[in-house]
Amino acid sequence: MLVIFCEECGGKNIIAQDTLESIGDQTINCQVCDNQISRETIISYSKSSTGTDTKNLRLLFVDDDPVFLDIMGAAITDEYMVSVAQTGEEGLRLAKELMPSIVFLDVNMPEMDGYEVCKRLKKDVQLRHIPVIFISANRTSNDEWKGLSLGAIDYMNKPIEPQIFHARVGNHIRTQKLLDEQRKEAQNFLEISKKLHRNTILLEEEQYTHRFSLLALKKGLDEADQLVTLLDAQGKITWANKQFLNAFPRPAEKIIGQSCSQFFSTPDTECTTCFKPSVKQNDQYQEVEHFSSTLQALVSHKHIPLFNDDGELLSQIHVASIQDSSQENKKEDRPLEQSTLEHLAEMENIVATLTAVSHSITNSVAEDEQFTQYCNFVTNSLKKLTELFGEIAACTK
Repeated sequence: MLVIFCEECGGKNIIAQDTLESIGDQTINCQVCDNQISRETIISYSKSSTGTDTKNLRLLFVDDDPVFLDIMGAAITDEYMVSVAQTGEEGLRLAKELMPSIVFLDVNMPEMDGYEVCKRLKKDVQLRHIPVIFISANRTSNDEWKGLSLGAIDYMNKPIEPQIFHARVGNHIRTQKLLDEQRKEAQNFLEISKKLHRNTILLEEEQYTHRFSLLALKKGLDEADQLVTLLDAQGKITWANKQFLNAFPRPAEKIIGQSCSQFFSTPDTECTTCFKPSVKQNDQYQEVEHFSSTLQALVSHKHIPLFNDDGELLSQIHVASIQDSSQENKKEDRPLEQSTLEHLAEMENIVATLTAVSHSITNSVAEDEQFTQYCNFVTNSLKKLTELFGEIAACTK
């Protein structure tokens, strides 16, 4: 069985648990005034499925009248946990010790009246949240105004009708529960805000570090001899270094957002071998060479993928190196020249030997006129060849 109180008359109602649980399907009439009791009267604002258990609520009465305390104790002990104090000092001590749900203060007390007790309660950080209700035989509006201005939530006149007392306490308890829930929500919101603030700071620091690293990377790549571009995860250019801009002097809007193949090859040719949008962290790129119709040179291409901590592709670095054939020729110029001189000297020696042999044969067979003619022809040819070798040797010096 549960105890609930009517909002209209404050009357006490004792109902069964199953009746309370089905209150949404049927109405409950007050057993005192027959008023229909609303769901909000007995159900907390958090939509709990159970009614307010008043037996868990501790009420502290601070009053120097022992008769009043006995009467109130007898009237409400079955519904609430009741504590009493007959002086203001004792009331403050019990408030700190018990942390009651509501404190009821008598206005007129010796040594420390109710107003002073209320002031001290509201100044104490640990106690200021406890609702205070003044109870007094004084019925002037000035007394009520003074009590409410000190932070009290209500002002009740003696003698107190038990039904009215229950109704007012029930209203204040529900209001207090609502305030407590709002405080918890506010505290949760504050914690979430602090967490978001910390995360925002960490994100800003991470973004700053990323921007700094990217700036340093671009600065270094600007000094490279190769044609370097930064690509997004789809292979589109987001930045190009000086060498690239020198090789392809175009406005920035004509470069950013384009693919590399549109510069190194014909516009309708896409590179399908050196860029892979689906590349994984452990995949290896192979360096690719092809003849660039735009630059009229053999170009070596290499892609360097960049991943985040989760292994997701963020961007790629495209490095293009132009193969300069003239440099290879220059490397071979010096050894080729030296080899040519050596061969020319050797050939001159061979021609000189053949010339001497030709003269010797001519002298030996002087009587053979036809053979002599052949020998003269060979001798003249060798002579001519010797002169040519001399001219070639002179040009290479």
